[in-house]
Amino acid sequence: MKILGLDVGLCKTGWGLIKKGKKLQCVDYGLIKPNPKLPLEQRLALLWSNTMNIIHTHNPENIAIEQTFFGLNASSGIRLGAAYGAIISAAGLAKVPVTSYPTTVIKQKVAGKGNATKEDVMSFVCKILKTEIDQEDISDALATAICHLQKIENNSQEIA
Repeated sequence: MKILGLDVGLCKTGWGLIKKGKKLQCVDYGLIKPNPKLPLEQRLALLWSNTMNIIHTHNPENIAIEQTFFGLNASSGIRLGAAYGAIISAAGLAKVPVTSYPTTVIKQKVAGKGNATKEDVMSFVCKILKTEIDQEDISDALATAICHLQKIENNSQEIA
């Protein structure tokens, strides 16, 4: 099973692909970084097309996305929501199911506590996947994929 995890941002979107066979492995990861000087519609188009390219290159069976958080700034929230929508529309066109998770759930599943720091999450992701990651957006994306895998595995055990 291949799961694509995404940490959505308008300036930087981290992505990471994990694969579970006999063992869990990190397949690939990266950052989508639209130029912040481009108009919003062009940045959204780049997020969409890069996400489509990742999906077509890796053929994930599931996509897991960290839910967006925008604090008190409504304008930022609307723009981040547009980025989220661009990515979800790419997944929808590719017919890949999408599940989103709150940050606290991801942190709880990966680091054992919902208030874990980004450094804690990165450390646990590196241990779980036996790889070195030095970008928080990428480690958050991989953590989201790991969280989704755990949900799938827990649901299959409940059915058995």
